[in-house]
Amino acid sequence: MALIKGRETNGALNGWVPDEIGYQRTASMAIISNILKNLIDKRRFLNLRQKDGYQSGNTIIFNFDCRQLAIDKPVDWPGNDLPITIVFRDDQMLLNHCTVQIRATTSDTLFTEFPTELYQLQRRSHYRVDVPRASRVTLTRKSETIPGFFLSDISANGILISRKGEIILKKDDPVKNITLIIPPDEPPVGDPDDDDTIIFIKKGQATRIFINKRLRLCHAGIRLFVEGKEEETLLRYVRRRELELLRR
Repeated sequence: MALIKGRETNGALNGWVPDEIGYQRTASMAIISNILKNLIDKRRFLNLRQKDGYQSGNTIIFNFDCRQLAIDKPVDWPGNDLPITIVFRDDQMLLNHCTVQIRATTSDTLFTEFPTELYQLQRRSHYRVDVPRASRVTLTRKSETIPGFFLSDISANGILISRKGEIILKKDDPVKNITLIIPPDEPPVGDPDDDDTIIFIKKGQATRIFINKRLRLCHAGIRLFVEGKEEETLLRYVRRRELELLRR
């Protein structure tokens, strides 16, 4: 059953903000709509839960607009009007949920309000995002500054870097003055360095070293010892990059 398309909103994106331990949440209609569209396009299964203990089998969202969602009604639907919590995993297999009120039901469809908030269980200490290919890193080992590293991915407490030829670093080597230089996916007009994201971390440690013989690349995993503003900056970039990848 098709829904009437609602008006687009021009409100600013609210982004993701930390919430309970391990969770982040968004109230952005644009972000939530993107995630719902992805669920529909990929026909991802979801489950419906209610406080009285009801939990559905797999079902799908098959349409939505800015006012409401249309969900394929489970065969064992209890027929009450309690709020439902929609639970699903996204492309990164992260657990997401939102709670909505039922507006109407038909023989085969549940209509609910549009979610005002979406929660995501974010594995902050492990979850990594890929970065643009031209991203690079410089760092200091002992008193020697070593440039020429490529940055492959990043999380809130670690990075994966690589370099042609000898990696120079050894496992458990302490490093400092780590500078991440991350360009945008599309180079800006004018000065190519204008829109680079530059992140500075004081301390880190090489935790693993491995070699890709086929590509002649040496890789190193670097644990980042971050706190305060360093951690906040890293988390902000990881979330922003995640949204960029999700929108593709």
